[in-house]
Amino acid sequence: MMWHPTKDAVLRLWGRRWARRVSYALVAGATVFTLVPWLASRPRVLRWAVRRIDAFVQEETGLPLDIGRIELHPVMGSVVFHDIQLGGDFLTIKQAEFHADLWSLTGPAPHIYSLRMEQPHLRLTEAGLAAIKLKSRAPRMGPLPQIQLDLFSLTDGEILVPVAMRGIPELQYQFSAKATGSGPNQIRFDLAGPRLSMKGPGGWEKGRLDVNGEASEQALSVRDGYLRLGDSQLRLKGRYETKKTPLPERMEAQVTGVLDLAQASRWGRSSKRPLEGHMAFTGTLQGSLAQPVWAFAANGQDLRPGLNAFLPGNLELKANGDWDHAQLDRLHWVSPQGEWEAHGSWSQHAPIHASVQGKNLDLDALGRVLRVQEFQGVRGNLHAQLVNPGSIEAAQRLDQWQASLKVALTQHGRDAGGLDASLHRGRAVVDRLNLDLEALKLDGTGWTTLGPRGLIQLEGECHTQVGADRVARALAA
Repeated sequence: MMWHPTKDAVLRLWGRRWARRVSYALVAGATVFTLVPWLASRPRVLRWAVRRIDAFVQEETGLPLDIGRIELHPVMGSVVFHDIQLGGDFLTIKQAEFHADLWSLTGPAPHIYSLRMEQPHLRLTEAGLAAIKLKSRAPRMGPLPQIQLDLFSLTDGEILVPVAMRGIPELQYQFSAKATGSGPNQIRFDLAGPRLSMKGPGGWEKGRLDVNGEASEQALSVRDGYLRLGDSQLRLKGRYETKKTPLPERMEAQVTGVLDLAQASRWGRSSKRPLEGHMAFTGTLQGSLAQPVWAFAANGQDLRPGLNAFLPGNLELKANGDWDHAQLDRLHWVSPQGEWEAHGSWSQHAPIHASVQGKNLDLDALGRVLRVQEFQGVRGNLHAQLVNPGSIEAAQRLDQWQASLKVALTQHGRDAGGLDASLHRGRAVVDRLNLDLEALKLDGTGWTTLGPRGLIQLEGECHTQVGADRVARALAA
């Protein structure tokens, strides 16, 4: 019998140690690649995995977790969860797919290729929020894991608040989201929510909410945020940078938009609308969280007062400040019935100052509201100042306020008297009260003493003369 040369070559190759090791590795790898997926797909293994995940989630959140089905693909490094329920109907997800470099998950730099979610629905209720019991943890020490996320995708998402609670109105928000990684712990995200419905005091109002930006360990940046609800809308751009020793955290933001004043009155549950129309506004915020500096400006054209006696006009507002100080640079209203302008400032460390001026004010309109016919053809100029020491305790005491008031009146172009009054150290004095109207004559003075809790003493003198037609109407009534 002859020995085949090929067999001899195989025996000689098998006699080498490295050849045996390579063979063992190949056989072991083939076994793992075939046996592990088979074991991972066994129902008993899947039920065990679900129980372990549920126990972990309940320990961390207090909410039960249920997973309808799991698909494991260890060779591909992916897992697919079907019909996820967290806390009953608190959060449901039709499908979630996770694809990653499995070996990297055991190290300090996990690499996740993709995370996809389909139809995540969040249902916020008082009972659902009360059931959440987050596990307390000590502050993390040391650097965060450097997670690389290549792609995040969320489709057909929904947030539902069936009953208003905790200041959140009844709402329904449908959205989708996408994010791509630009480096470890860095993502660019895009949230698109074309359908937003919110129930207010006047019924359901529709709008949308979109946000586009970037997030990392060092900063959160919103390149463009847009919110529209009914006839009101706003845009937001901003950036927040985390604390970097010795520098504090820093933020800057800019908000622009248009506010429907009638809508704002409804949401404020005001029984009467002081103004109707649209106001354009701009706001800025910058600095640290401890000492932010803000500024606000608004402008409205052809705004309609709630009372029909007053004509439409234009409103302008400018203000700025920080946590400890507020400055009203300008509050200006102008219409065919006159002009109002106010300035003021407030500070925790300085007195409150306020100044109000009125020019060419049409008191005839005020008379129609008050049903006082004697003000027909009357116009007035007003100047008032107000000063308070500034503390909360002092603001509650009338005897700590200081004020002055001057009013000059005309009727059909002629002088019709006026008023001079002042308040100082608890003593209010009317130095002059003189009305020289066609149907009403009045002349008087007076003074009063105010204490910490109110009026202490009042004294005055007045002479009046009323037209005969006014007396006749009073008698007829």
